[in-house]
Amino acid sequence: MAEPREPLYTRWRDEGFRAEAIANGTNEPRFREALAQWLVEATPEQRSAVTHAIGKRIPKDWTAAIAVGLLGERSYTAAILDAMAKAKGLELSGYGVAIETMRDEGAVAALMAMLEALVPERAWVLAKALQRSAGRAPLIDRYVDPKQYARAVLDAWKRRPFAAPTVRNVARAGRSVTFGLDHGGGELHIESTPYNGGSWPRWSRALYVNDEPLYNVSSGCETCHSILQLAGTLDLPSALARYRAGIAAIDTLDEATIEALRLLIDRLQTGHYMACLANLEVDRVTDPARSWLAETDDDSYAPRTVHFQSKLRAPAEKLRSSVLLVPSQDLSKLDEATVSDYERAIRGGARPVAIALTWVEDRSNWDDNEPTRTLLGAVLDGHHKLAAYARARVPARILTVTSLDESTPGRDVDPMDAVHETLDALGAIG
Repeated sequence: MAEPREPLYTRWRDEGFRAEAIANGTNEPRFREALAQWLVEATPEQRSAVTHAIGKRIPKDWTAAIAVGLLGERSYTAAILDAMAKAKGLELSGYGVAIETMRDEGAVAALMAMLEALVPERAWVLAKALQRSAGRAPLIDRYVDPKQYARAVLDAWKRRPFAAPTVRNVARAGRSVTFGLDHGGGELHIESTPYNGGSWPRWSRALYVNDEPLYNVSSGCETCHSILQLAGTLDLPSALARYRAGIAAIDTLDEATIEALRLLIDRLQTGHYMACLANLEVDRVTDPARSWLAETDDDSYAPRTVHFQSKLRAPAEKLRSSVLLVPSQDLSKLDEATVSDYERAIRGGARPVAIALTWVEDRSNWDDNEPTRTLLGAVLDGHHKLAAYARARVPARILTVTSLDESTPGRDVDPMDAVHETLDALGAIG
């Protein structure tokens, strides 16, 4: 019998931390736990010695900068900003991620000073760092000319201090409604996870609730598999529980619908969204191998929990299209009486609405000859309803709120068109 493995944190405590180990390891649950345990047990002297050893590397090592950011050592914010001001390309991204990780509002003034130089290739990194440092962000025109993007970001950020979350530019878009959210609360957001090893400071992403990752999601790489894997706990995070009070039955889709959803919308991150009503046949998936994300007989990309998905994958003309929705509460703990009540009502003609935060992805994997398009999302309200729809074999009424900014359709494809095409291919627009 193999000897039990020594707890990871004891090895780290004895060997000390390398910056790469901290920056890479804290993206994996077991390493996050090890780091948390070490921080509890470490003496101030031990922590100071480790942090100092890492901090000395900041001027020439963005990995070290991310490490002290993950440790929350804000005394190093100025050193990271100094390095960032001189950095270009990949190094600029690395130091930008470090500032994002630090979440230090004291960085805003220096970031604004860098932004005022109006260097186009620096603007996006600075905008992301500003958003995480300030906790909120102003809305930037989705169709701004790339050459004018730096000016647009600077002008928007000069509008500080921020107002309350504000919905702007509500408009019908065919069978959907588009809108922008200015100064969003950001409790629900998709964001890059800080450094997961290798050469790239920004690669993997996660769906966060109150800055805790709930699901790991795909990178923006169009040749990589779509990923939607449980990273947190499904105990209905308190940030989501509050939304239900302001959501009534939704029969139409218009400006009044968006206003009725404000308790939810205001807590999204600043950005551009599209709301769409769909009637979709769904299955409740308990076997990971049956998930649409179990590509090429590999279920490692699929959710690590029971979830819902479109009953069919449509053999669209160019892309296999499907919908996959993961829960924000444990489906094994649903109240059976509530599901049964919904099932009876649905069989009697009722069509209660479930709500999901979604994004669309196109993928053309190297090991799969058939390109795919998937509308992915997390159920924010309506778990009992979807379970009842699946059991009744009646198309589920779902309101999708799609993040256009976080969607990654194919080149030259508008995310709005991609969502409509996916739902159309499944006969789900309604």
